Amino acid sequence: MTDQLAGLLAEQARYYRERAGEYDDWWFRRGRYDRGADANARWFALLGESQAGASAGREGLLRGQPAE
Repeated sequence: MTDQLAGLLAEQARYYRERAGEYDDWWFRRGRYDRGADANARWFALLGESQAGASAGREGLLRGQPAE
């Protein structure tokens, strides 16, 4: 890896590390990302469905079954 590439990657890592709290607030719908009880409930329901699908797909791959 070149020094230039290493420097770029380090800068990107620093940028995202400094903004991690904002990303957490967006994901968990806190502060300015809170859209109210109903919208937040829909958000978390969709997350649950997505995570369940991802887990099922991962388990299938681990058993050697193709993803649907």
